[in-house]
Amino acid sequence: VTDLDKSAEKLIKKNISKYGQANFIGEEYGLEDFGAKRTYIIDPIDGTKSFVRREFLSSVSIGVEEEGKLIGGCVYDFMRDLMYVGSSGSAYILNWGNKLPFQKTDSQLKPRVILDKIALKKFMGLESRPDYSINLGTGSFALCLAQIASGVYDGMVDLEKKGNIWDVAGGV
Repeated sequence: VTDLDKSAEKLIKKNISKYGQANFIGEEYGLEDFGAKRTYIIDPIDGTKSFVRREFLSSVSIGVEEEGKLIGGCVYDFMRDLMYVGSSGSAYILNWGNKLPFQKTDSQLKPRVILDKIALKKFMGLESRPDYSINLGTGSFALCLAQIASGVYDGMVDLEKKGNIWDVAGGV
């Protein structure tokens, strides 16, 4: 955890609170229940280790929950200035203020898969097959999920993650 994680979470909560009462579940400060109908699930820097190592496979991830159900979320890839947004069956990417639809191009025929280090060992040899494109999944779990939803990747096998709600809420 860096001081930047804590500062970013405080700033995000402060700005969300300007728009009305809200509960929060944050990676850095845990549950803050104010009796609101809406809960924001925040990972201020998802992929902190990647960020610190300057790999920049990091994102800001915010999920929105109402009455125990995820209703929307956003994942901001701040190094590429791309924000993946999804809510009530619609999804898009914001880039420089432009909305881009989620779509996979036909020119990308071979499966593009994200594997973590354990999965890479388990499926040894898959990375050398010419009919697959394999990327090592390090960094932001929510960003990987958003990239799968948008068509950048076709799937992911992750055997390392513990699966905290803030790791997945924005990407789901």
